[in-house]
Amino acid sequence: MADLAVGKSKQRHHRSKRHHHHHHKHRGRKEMRRWWRENIIDSLSQKGEVKDPLVLKLLDAVNNENEQELEHILRTESLGITRVLNMDIRGGTLLHYACSRSNAVVVELLLRYGFDQNRRTSNELELYIEAYEYVSKFRTGSTPLYIATVTGK
Repeated sequence: MADLAVGKSKQRHHRSKRHHHHHHKHRGRKEMRRWWRENIIDSLSQKGEVKDPLVLKLLDAVNNENEQELEHILRTESLGITRVLNMDIRGGTLLHYACSRSNAVVVELLLRYGFDQNRRTSNELELYIEAYEYVSKFRTGSTPLYIATVTGK
């Protein structure tokens, strides 16, 4: 009988731990969105590295995990999408950036609209890995597929 009571308290503890982990994940996501905003989106536009407003709009939709907005842009901007498919953003494409996030729907959308999962980075690429909550450098020649496997999605 005593064993049963111990088992129950362990179970309860495990449940509360899981809840705590979820809370931590939420904080991590906010942190990541802020990192993206400062180090990718704002930085790219302020430094003039990306002058194409479509790219910034797409990065913004990926950052906010706004799947409806992303799909709307992809559907209505077909000419623009062709232009930005392989656009080099600090050595990677939009898909490389999206793959560092843990949102499979966003990645699937980009793949469906023709972004190349085997496109290699032309430079070392610094990305915030949502799954681990830290910034990681990917070496030149990394594919979006590789980045996705590292990020756990």
